[in-house]
Amino acid sequence: MNLPKVSFLIPIYNDAKHVGRTIKSLENQDYKGKIEVVFADGNSTDNSVEIIKKSMKEKRKKIDIKLYKNPARNTAVGRNICLKHSTGKYIFNYSSHAYAEKNFVSTLVKKLEKYPKNIGAVGASCNPLDNKQNFVGRCITTVFSTLLGGIAGTDQNISTGKEREASSVAFTAYRKEVFDKIGGFDEDLWCGQDGELNIRMRKAGYKLMFTPDTCTKQQKRDSLRKFWRQMFRYGMAGALRTKKHPDSFRLIYLIPALGAIGLIGALIAGAILFATGFQLLLQLLSFALILYILIGWTSALVVSKNLLITLCAPIFYFIVHFAYGVGFIRGLFSSRF
Repeated sequence: MNLPKVSFLIPIYNDAKHVGRTIKSLENQDYKGKIEVVFADGNSTDNSVEIIKKSMKEKRKKIDIKLYKNPARNTAVGRNICLKHSTGKYIFNYSSHAYAEKNFVSTLVKKLEKYPKNIGAVGASCNPLDNKQNFVGRCITTVFSTLLGGIAGTDQNISTGKEREASSVAFTAYRKEVFDKIGGFDEDLWCGQDGELNIRMRKAGYKLMFTPDTCTKQQKRDSLRKFWRQMFRYGMAGALRTKKHPDSFRLIYLIPALGAIGLIGALIAGAILFATGFQLLLQLLSFALILYILIGWTSALVVSKNLLITLCAPIFYFIVHFAYGVGFIRGLFSSRF
């Protein structure tokens, strides 16, 4: 049986630390068909390109690696460059710092071959690396695994349960004809292009499925600064998607923005109340803050079972809600990241 060829779209910028392992995980797939891996490099200043070129020179039976330039250093532009040069029947939207389980390709291809044509794509869960994250990464994983920290999450954070329809899943495999019908990734978005693509896909009559039968593993951000930037960009992307597709708006998108405004207002009000002696209102604000911290501690403890992660969790919840909220507000008034 001739299995269909698949193509991986991987924009990359300064990811030398992980890209070699990413390539290795794709080479180790149990899939018997052809795997095409297409990179678009945004002028990396580390040795990412050298690692990719070295892999291209090695004799590899299972994967064919291609490398193109992405001078715009825009992720969506990079994905479209990769898409333009892809020849597979199924297109995998992927990352240079994600590591696929051995059955990742074979499972998603099998699903798409079995599903009716109106199922345009299928994705799986994206799990943290086993014991290979630093403390910040472990805290982020914990926070994203709780209801309180799931504001910016997708079905990618759910690794259990039944196969089901989803609104957005990380590292999805698409039918090539989906792109032929709706076009590529929106280059106005530096972040969150996959979510916007999935909105257009559903509007075109296709469905997106989630399967728990396989997964990828991904390196989380390893510093508070990087995590803040990530959540800010997520918030901006959420606002820009909402402006492009008002019918996709969900109230949950607005909660962090209202929280950010509320927090700033509470700090100002608290200072005024303290100065003017309105102790009761100041106590109510203090109670709300303490309650937020307690809920954060409880949520983190249930998931992590780790005291130090639990104690630090409120800092990460604050970044999730405040940075996302500020980013959402910024995105409502500006399209520049």
